[in-house]
Amino acid sequence: MRIVIITKNLPPAVCGIGDHSVMLGEAIRAKGHSVTIIAGNGDIGADRCVEDNFWLPERIGRLAERLKALKPDHVILQYTPLMYALQGGRQNPALAAFWAACSREYRTSIILHETYFRACWHLPSLIRGTFEKKMLKAMVLSSHNVFTASQPLLDEVKGWSGSARVCLLPIGANFVFQPVDRERLRTEWGIASGEIVLALFGGGKINLRKLSGYIDATDALLREQGIGIKWLLLGGVKKEFFSLKSPVISPGFLPSKDLGEWLQLADIFLMPQILGLSAKRGTLMAAMQHGLPVVGTSGVMTDKFWEDLQGVVLVRDREGFAEAVLSLSKDSSRRLQMGHANRDYHDNFLAWHKIADKLLGFAV
Repeated sequence: MRIVIITKNLPPAVCGIGDHSVMLGEAIRAKGHSVTIIAGNGDIGADRCVEDNFWLPERIGRLAERLKALKPDHVILQYTPLMYALQGGRQNPALAAFWAACSREYRTSIILHETYFRACWHLPSLIRGTFEKKMLKAMVLSSHNVFTASQPLLDEVKGWSGSARVCLLPIGANFVFQPVDRERLRTEWGIASGEIVLALFGGGKINLRKLSGYIDATDALLREQGIGIKWLLLGGVKKEFFSLKSPVISPGFLPSKDLGEWLQLADIFLMPQILGLSAKRGTLMAAMQHGLPVVGTSGVMTDKFWEDLQGVVLVRDREGFAEAVLSLSKDSSRRLQMGHANRDYHDNFLAWHKIADKLLGFAV
């Protein structure tokens, strides 16, 4: 089967969805299928091509011509409301029209990483979210298959999906686990024996600023209890978001091939989210793949299965968050058990070859 994946960015651009496209393509290709990725920018290769800013109304015809030349059996579109937006975040009717035409010509699947802005307490944001939702409905109604990793999003989309098949499709880890000499690495970074490294990775600037109190409270409580800690800030997480008194390790943006090594410095992975821990986060899946225990927040977008996982602790307030991290920091055997449970869950349900199998089951 000939499959085309459409996305906005590919490496070396720093983009989790670009990494997702590469990993998904490799997993499908390993099943014996032909995969071509079309992106708006990034490196060109034998299985990758770039159409600059293909989503713009004056250029989207080029994308249609490229598809016609490739003659795919199935086309997959990676989607968030801002990926293909016009200047100022305006939604792009030309993309919706293109996708409707695409679905008349080929089998199509849309993978929803985000849907629409939900800040109903702020009028400009409410207006923005209304247009994003309208656009999303048009895209969904044009698709043969709709995938998302989030059960709350799945439940909503099913209500207005028309004839499309809507299915949960897990998000895999957005980089590969490559074992390293962890103790050597920790020694190089001056991490003392018994010192706890707390990792934050991604999560969005607005989200982290709003929940900075969770991190500051955790830092203060562990210092008060005499627990030696260092903070590991990866991706777009900046020290300036918080008021940390403990030492910080912050390498900035890193290529995907290096992230796995850095993550192995950590003892506990923290993921506070305004709307709750969500299965849409590739960084979270990477933490599980790397055998890290996870402390997160529970909210309206939290998938129910997280509550049953041995390797994940969910809390609802900053005090509970700090106490959960403190408890784990004092119990190395529990951290080890939780880490093993998360790695096992990842390997059994979230590995890329399993994700590819599920998607391909809908591709015909």
